[in-house]
Amino acid sequence: MTDFAKKTALEAGAELVGFTSHGDEQIVVLGYPGNGCIDLLELDRLAEGVAGKFEKHGYSSRVISSHDGGVSLRMLAEDAGLGFVGRSGLLITAAFGARVRLSAVATTAPLAVNEDHSAADGCMGCRICEDACPSKAIKHKSVEMCRAHVDPPAEDRCTICVDVCPYPR
Repeated sequence: MTDFAKKTALEAGAELVGFTSHGDEQIVVLGYPGNGCIDLLELDRLAEGVAGKFEKHGYSSRVISSHDGGVSLRMLAEDAGLGFVGRSGLLITAAFGARVRLSAVATTAPLAVNEDHSAADGCMGCRICEDACPSKAIKHKSVEMCRAHVDPPAEDRCTICVDVCPYPR
């Protein structure tokens, strides 16, 4: 079933696919190259397509949306072996650096999950994003400071931490 899950995720446009578990559910984490310009609702729709394919095979499935606020997609992606959560709080992957967006599907399908949940500090003391952050949110580990930096109605989002990240190297 793991090969089916990977093939289905790649067909849905994901370029990174990993597997982990959360509670009694198996999780398929889907990674897409890009930054803040990707429509998160579109990522949820792509994940819904993957969930639908599991359901056609008789497995209960649901989308884990970035809008839910319950489970961190970045932490699931790190557990699934897609990368590591860096100093900026963003998932950093070997292929796309910090320029990756995530969606996920929870399912009852039997999947071979990543058993190695250890993630090395890939930042290795690098502080480029922290030094460049205009709100000092990274230094203070404050999502609220980051969000307050950008005017909420603005269409453009601050991506300085993504832009200066030296990954992939």
